[in-house]
Amino acid sequence: MRNFRHHPLAAIALLSSFALPASAETPAPAPAKPTTDINDADALRGVRTGKGVFLLSLAEPEKMSRYLRLILESSHRGMTQQNVKPDFVLVFIGPGVRFLGTQPDKGLVEKHDKALKEIAESVRKLKAAGVKLEVCSVANEVYGVANDQVLPEVKVVRDGFVSVIGYQAKGYALVPVF
Repeated sequence: MRNFRHHPLAAIALLSSFALPASAETPAPAPAKPTTDINDADALRGVRTGKGVFLLSLAEPEKMSRYLRLILESSHRGMTQQNVKPDFVLVFIGPGVRFLGTQPDKGLVEKHDKALKEIAESVRKLKAAGVKLEVCSVANEVYGVANDQVLPEVKVVRDGFVSVIGYQAKGYALVPVF
């Protein structure tokens, strides 16, 4: 191997090659695919019915409202548009059960009236779309929601965990939403 001390031009050429901009050597990224080409074909290939049990434990009404809309407008509608029949069950546990009452706590209404109304509307739309909705009676008791004051579209079950286990045993995929 030759010593660069004896060939100063070779040393300068070698060192200056490290200073070249990266873009000179890196090809331009491929253009992004149009969103109309985005689908779930690989995941849904051969699937006729999409069975999902959504376990919802959310403490913020605005977040609950967003997720309910997402489940209806993206997940449910997306499966339908891709020729898969959605078979969804939503099981509510935890503090979010407070948002499913026909007469929510006054303080909750004062702070989150808009989100509570959106939740009730989404619950109606989900039920109309054929989605099963269940609320855990244990969570209702813990969070002070009377079982007889739950939105009429939502079925009160004894234990949300047991319900989720039962649906999973029947082949429903678990979709946790926290």
